[in-house]
Amino acid sequence: MKTIIFDLGGVIADLKTKEAFRAFAEKGLPVPPELYNSSGVLNGVPSEMPMLSMIHRMDLGEITGEQFLGMVQSQCRPGTTYEELLHAYNDLIEVPRHRLEMLCNLRKTHQVFLLSNIGDLHWEKFRDVCSESGITVDDCFDRMYLSYQLRMAKPDPRIFEHLIADSGIDPTEALYIDDFIDNIRAGEAAGLNTFHIEGNTLDERMEEIKLKAGHAKA
Repeated sequence: MKTIIFDLGGVIADLKTKEAFRAFAEKGLPVPPELYNSSGVLNGVPSEMPMLSMIHRMDLGEITGEQFLGMVQSQCRPGTTYEELLHAYNDLIEVPRHRLEMLCNLRKTHQVFLLSNIGDLHWEKFRDVCSESGITVDDCFDRMYLSYQLRMAKPDPRIFEHLIADSGIDPTEALYIDDFIDNIRAGEAAGLNTFHIEGNTLDERMEEIKLKAGHAKA
């Protein structure tokens, strides 16, 4: 393998989804009652609510992060500030420094790409986390393909076709890692080698990934 393509949320960045939705619920955002346990604690993640469709629109670049949080703010209790919501949303992702160092080390032996469904808010957050660690996104990746900039998102086949055409890689010499099985299937359909992991388990699977990619020290 010459190229390794990473997803961001749930792979490079740990997703604290329940905690994030709990923070929004505490600010009055309507959440389906069945997601609360008997003690009244939010114990699940909704599959259907207006906020999720807005996140998808933001990931597609149809609305900005500022517009997204403005819409969320209108559904929360009076007095909820934009800054509180920004903090809650950005706390959804957590990026350990050792993952950034791992990406930098992988670039010594492979091309390393990022392919992410992401909006401008979380991209800015990720860039800030990198900077605070003394590592830039350009240190981590040779190329970055972001849904909000491209106006298309996984598992849309077009985003994989664009990555392959734009970068000029041979997909048979690339390994694509994601935590969503629909995205993995779309990557396979585009001719990429794939590696599916459960969300937030990259550290436990990294040695397997290195072995599958080949030519990297496991």
